[in-house]
Amino acid sequence: MYAMRNPLISLGICLERAFAECRNQGKRPDLIAISGDLCEDGDEEDYRALRTFIYEKAAGVPVAVTLGNHDSKQSFRAGWLGEEGTQPYNWTQTFGDTCFISLDNSVQGNPNGDFVAGQIEWLRATLAAAGERQTVLMTHHHMIPYQGPVLPVKCSGEFLELIRKSQISCILCGHTHHNFEGLLADKPCFTVDGMSFYGENLDNGAVRFREKFGYSLIVLDQGRVLERRIETFDTGRLLGEFFWK
Repeated sequence: MYAMRNPLISLGICLERAFAECRNQGKRPDLIAISGDLCEDGDEEDYRALRTFIYEKAAGVPVAVTLGNHDSKQSFRAGWLGEEGTQPYNWTQTFGDTCFISLDNSVQGNPNGDFVAGQIEWLRATLAAAGERQTVLMTHHHMIPYQGPVLPVKCSGEFLELIRKSQISCILCGHTHHNFEGLLADKPCFTVDGMSFYGENLDNGAVRFREKFGYSLIVLDQGRVLERRIETFDTGRLLGEFFWK
């Protein structure tokens, strides 16, 4: 993995391409959503520098983030939010006519993620407060069992029933570094490409990493996903192979 370049290069490329795509249609993005793993065990200064970089590129467009299994909650809160704490980063905010909910299902030390006590109750109350507004749910870990070789976070029947009966228009995820589209509890669920690399499982038990990154552009209207466009950039650069011990 030592051949990997600074992910800010690919992030800048994706943001500039997405903005240009919107401008060509005479539009401006309503929100930039980043689905976790902002840093690789970064410290406070890493998060502060990343926030500065992203907000400069965003040029006034709101930015929404959730946390991934490689994020330090303490460093994120200090560097990104300017506060203390290690608790999950669950939050909600309304952008225009859309309620955006970020549910932090990442757990430091557990690469597969999990839900902690009280999160389902918090989500239930948050969805109720949103009423009939168009609603988007974002998490880091994907939740669809058939998605691929990377294990999904385990979802209880209570959680799935809450999602099924909700007004959620779509669910956004990350974690796997590879775009995917499916259904979770009858709701469209989209996983976005990573910003640095993608791993391919080989027959000999190794994982081959190559430079591949991208973004998704999603258009919502009146609670429906009208369009999802995917831009993926595969440079062909081999970053290395890794054998699980």
